[in-house]
Amino acid sequence: MADFNRIFDHIKAQLGPLAEQSLKEFAGQGKQDATAFLEQSRANLEKWTQQLANNEIDEDEFTWLVESQKAAAEMTALQAANAGVVRIEQFRNSVLKLVIKTAVATVAGGAA
Repeated sequence: MADFNRIFDHIKAQLGPLAEQSLKEFAGQGKQDATAFLEQSRANLEKWTQQLANNEIDEDEFTWLVESQKAAAEMTALQAANAGVVRIEQFRNSVLKLVIKTAVATVAGGAA
């Protein structure tokens, strides 16, 4: 498996552009919230990515596990900035999809 730190750093590097695209004027708060979520979830993400690489879980199970972290992605800075519930939810979902896509592609041998 590719080095998890490399996967993690690649995901983090994509948060700024994702926030800019999704949130426009709230991009700073979005990146802050997404980064906090990643740091908080790092141990689980590393464990699940390793399990995926070892074929202990499949892509569907990995996706379910990552999406189960939705409640942990609180997006408090966006809430404080009054970004709007729908925009926050859409961004949170985009962050989870980014994590899944990047990890799965890397484990499968694709570019991270």
